[in-house]
Amino acid sequence: MNNMKSIDLFYDGNIWERKRHFLSKYKFTIAFENYVYPGYQTEKLYDAMQAQSIPIYFGDSLINEIFNSNSFINALEYTKTRKDGLISFLQHFSQQDFKDYRPTFYNQLHHKIIRRIKKIGRELKMSVQFNKLDFSPIIDKIIEIDNDPELYAQYLRQPWFVDNITPENSSLKNRWIEIFSPSAIIE
Repeated sequence: MNNMKSIDLFYDGNIWERKRHFLSKYKFTIAFENYVYPGYQTEKLYDAMQAQSIPIYFGDSLINEIFNSNSFINALEYTKTRKDGLISFLQHFSQQDFKDYRPTFYNQLHHKIIRRIKKIGRELKMSVQFNKLDFSPIIDKIIEIDNDPELYAQYLRQPWFVDNITPENSSLKNRWIEIFSPSAIIE
């Protein structure tokens, strides 16, 4: 039985503010994505960065194209994962598409079967690709940073983005405003 109280009881603000308050107490944050796919990333990395907690990130293999890898621990750089034809096949054929995200509208039996097969494919891909991972090198890196206050500070001082430039497409908010502004509506 879990007796741990929700962080919502201890912090004020919206859900993201409460999460950052919680993370800010810790020097490091495990920021592992639920799925590893090139270009797929969620808030896990930057929530930790905003809380001044060094992320231990495991996910997007292309993350170094956007984020400065000197500002976080990229677990993929310290682990050996399986990369072969089977992984590529599973990754390609189990990738979700528009119909998978809209089960209310695409609810015929064949859509349900396809979604289930893709889910099994994604789970199999993750199991095969990351079976028997050795996290020892990552743990050693965390200990090294934790035991060296100057090295820890160096990580926190690093700019988050490559060349300290926020990617132009990092937020779609302006694009949505542009699309749905009254001037964009054609009468």
